[in-house]
Amino acid sequence: MDPVTVAKVAMLVKEQLKSEEKRRRLLIAVISIVMSVVFVFSAVTYIITHPVDIIFGDGDGIKIGENIKIDASHVEKSVWDSLKKKGFSDAGAAGTMGNMCAESHFNPSAGYCGHYGICQWGGGRYTGLVNYAGEAPWNNLETQLDYFFMECQKNYNGVWNEMINATDVIRATDYFCAYYEICPGTLGNWAYSTIDGKAYQGLADRRAYAKAYMQKFAQGGKE
Repeated sequence: MDPVTVAKVAMLVKEQLKSEEKRRRLLIAVISIVMSVVFVFSAVTYIITHPVDIIFGDGDGIKIGENIKIDASHVEKSVWDSLKKKGFSDAGAAGTMGNMCAESHFNPSAGYCGHYGICQWGGGRYTGLVNYAGEAPWNNLETQLDYFFMECQKNYNGVWNEMINATDVIRATDYFCAYYEICPGTLGNWAYSTIDGKAYQGLADRRAYAKAYMQKFAQGGKE
């Protein structure tokens, strides 16, 4: 093979290698983009379906303000006692707490998509909370419980009576979800309500929390 032919073959091989390298880099770039899109989609999906866990952690503690963290069990017991003092039955108290836990893990500073506090009040109901608090901080747990009692008796009397007289924790949970939280939809671990047959956000979790509180606090249950 003459030198000219050898040189041409060498050039062809070199160009081929360059093309292979370009294809390899392009393939790597495409794979990286696909993986990034999948990661972002997974992250967004998790945030949508687990907003409380993303914002407040795993629920082992309640953060109030910048540096204060209160043991969750203490807060739960305080809420249980407050509900019982207002006359809620065991099932009613557990059903109420199951919903509150799903909404905020009892963090009075909770805020997500325009909804705030232990019950995630939004719009006019949040404005009502702020006005009720007056000069006091709106994210005070006792203030929010007092506001809840006032609002529930005044505007959601059917819920109030149901929680007072409830004997079935699942029905109490579903009733509170449907008529106080009012959160239809299929976000989170949703389920169909025993009250109206509709799908409600995180209802399966609300029921699980409620049953846990029933076992933990009702009928002389220990902390």
